[in-house]
Amino acid sequence: MYSALLWALAVLLYGVGDLVTTVAGTRHEHVREAAPLTRRLFGPAPSAWRFGLFKLGLLGAFYAVTRTVVPPPYQPAVPAAIAVVGLVAVGNNLRVLWRVS
Repeated sequence: MYSALLWALAVLLYGVGDLVTTVAGTRHEHVREAAPLTRRLFGPAPSAWRFGLFKLGLLGAFYAVTRTVVPPPYQPAVPAAIAVVGLVAVGNNLRVLWRVS
């Protein structure tokens, strides 16, 4: 139960929240993707579909590795860390959106 909640938070914050706020932000003329890997893969304004599929693949890979490689007592740490990264990314994206609005 606890693990499922952490995975849901990871998907909501990193998957959906960061995707939506990144795409919304990069629609503004003076806002571009700041993450070097994402910018290299998708350009300064990633499309929602390509970026979303990328995030889905990343989350799926993290889930698979967590279930097969990480010892059970440490498994909740993976989605918790992803959720924290998502929270920071969403917060940063919202800050940028408020500055350009």
